[in-house]
Amino acid sequence: MAFSSKWIAIPLVCLGLTACGKSTSDQAIIGGIVGIGASGIFDANPATGAIIGAVTNIAYCQAHPGACD
Repeated sequence: MAFSSKWIAIPLVCLGLTACGKSTSDQAIIGGIVGIGASGIFDANPATGAIIGAVTNIAYCQAHPGACD
């Protein structure tokens, strides 16, 4: 089995999505930036990555508000 840098990138993307932000707009911006970065790693559409990242980060931060303290 060949080593893939994607196995290193996956945990880094997950960690990036746990960086919440204080407001919903901060959460969307941080998630969108991480999503764009992830789309570059996985050769995907950057706009789709930004949307998925923003929505995912907002959902995580709203479900775990204490994670940002």
